[in-house]
Amino acid sequence: MNTNKTKKIFIDTDCGMDDIIAISMLLLDTGTFIKGISTVRGLTSPIVGANNLRKILRYLSKNISVAAGSSIPINPTRQTNRFPKQDIINSSSLSFLDDLIGKTIRPVKTTGFCIEDYIFKSTTGGVDFLCLGPLTNVAKTINRYGDRFLKNINRLIIMGGAVFSPGNVPPQKKAEYNFFLDPEAANIVLGAEVPKILIATDATRYVPVSTKSKKEIARLKPRKRACKLIQKIITANQKDFNYFYDPLTAGIIINPQIATQSKKVALQTSIGYLNLGRCFLKNNQVNINLVTKIDKGKFFALLSQNLK
Repeated sequence: MNTNKTKKIFIDTDCGMDDIIAISMLLLDTGTFIKGISTVRGLTSPIVGANNLRKILRYLSKNISVAAGSSIPINPTRQTNRFPKQDIINSSSLSFLDDLIGKTIRPVKTTGFCIEDYIFKSTTGGVDFLCLGPLTNVAKTINRYGDRFLKNINRLIIMGGAVFSPGNVPPQKKAEYNFFLDPEAANIVLGAEVPKILIATDATRYVPVSTKSKKEIARLKPRKRACKLIQKIITANQKDFNYFYDPLTAGIIINPQIATQSKKVALQTSIGYLNLGRCFLKNNQVNINLVTKIDKGKFFALLSQNLK
C-alpha cells in the first residue's frame, strides 16, 4: 500500500471500547479519510453504538455520518450468542467517559443498511472496508448487492477469528467472539471474491494489555482530544479487552510494516454446536491474507505517538 496517498475507509463496528481506540487512531492519522461508519450488534446494540459514536465524534469535532445497522444475525437463532454481560454494560454505558464526552444522548433511528450510501458513491478506486465487529452488516450487503457492492471495495480488512491460535470465547476458547456471534455471516464474507486481510487472534496475541503498560499510559499528559480519549479507555479497561484487538488492526492500516508475516489461506467458520465460530482451513483457492506475526515494538511506538 502506498502510504503517501490518502486511504479512504468505511468502518463497520460494534462500538466496543477497543473499537473506539481504533477509530480514534485512524482519525489522528493524516493519511486516512473515514467516509462513514455503520454499527452492528455485538458489544453494543446498533442504536446504542451509533449514539455513543455520535457523542464521541461531536467531542472530537468530526463530521462523519454514522448509521445503525443490523441487530439480527444471518441466522436469528444466533442472538443467544453474546459477549460477557459486564463487557456489554461497560461498552454500552461508557460512563467512564462522561467527563470527556458528556452524558447527553441524541436518539437515532435504525436506518437498515447505510453501507451502500457511501460505497456506491465512492470515488474511483473504491474504499478499504474495515470490519471491527461481527460481520452481519457486511454479509447482508453482499447478499443483497453481490458484485455491485464488492466491485467498489479495494479490500476487506477484518478483525476476527482464531486460526492457528486459541480464541477468546470460553470455556474451550476455540472461537473468537466476532465470528462466534454470527458464524454464517463470517462464512459469507470469508468466501467473497474480494481481497481480504484477516487480523485474527494469531496476530493480536502479540499485543497484550499489561498492567505495566496501563500504568505508563496513565502517567502521560495528552493534549489532543482523541489522545485523551484513547488514554481514558485504556486506563479504564477492566479486562474488557485483554489484547489490543481493534487498535492493532487500525495500526496495520496506518503502518503496514507492523505486520511482518502473513499466510495465504482459505477459511470457513464452523456452524456446528460444538465448534461454533471456530475457523477451519479449506483446500480450495486461497483468498485471505492472514496476518500471523507482527512487530509489536512498532505497534506500541505508534500507540505511544497517539498518546501525546
